[in-house]
Amino acid sequence: MKQEKYRKQKYRKSGFTLLEILVVVLIIGVITAITLPLYNRTVEQSYSTEALNLIKAVAQSAKVYAINRDTEFTSFDMLDIDIPWAKSTRVIGSSTDTLSNGIWALEVENASGAGWGDCIFITRITGKYKGAGFRICSYSRTNRIYCQERTNGTNIPFTPSLLPGAYCKNVMQWKFKSEDQWSRSYLP
Repeated sequence: MKQEKYRKQKYRKSGFTLLEILVVVLIIGVITAITLPLYNRTVEQSYSTEALNLIKAVAQSAKVYAINRDTEFTSFDMLDIDIPWAKSTRVIGSSTDTLSNGIWALEVENASGAGWGDCIFITRITGKYKGAGFRICSYSRTNRIYCQERTNGTNIPFTPSLLPGAYCKNVMQWKFKSEDQWSRSYLP
């Protein structure tokens, strides 16, 4: 009889109740719900850092090219920088050259005659943030880089579906600067 009572007590102490397991699952779910958006934002920020570094390197190489030749470049092949991306479909209707890695499109737009200068763009072409990216233009002698969210899908091969500030404000945490018929611009 004593042995049977001891066996029952041992059995009860060796396992978890259903309520205890449900509480642990609930706690894990709450922690996941809190940390997953932060993790996703951190991952996107790391992708964006790579894009920012690339556009800065291209802009620097473009400046060197312009100083040495007294003219703007029209193709990435003209620059002294290795960009291991493939030629791609234009995202911006007036671009003169486009390279892509499947996630980002890097473009040069020569629009000096239009009054706003020559610009280099890097734009997300897939995923949740397609239509968002960065630009730097030659009229910005300070090398000011803008975060930009495309608002007009007429001259790009996709329709942007970004809510205002979804990428530049929420992910990059940049401040709103201006908006025109094609995009919203943000500064750090």
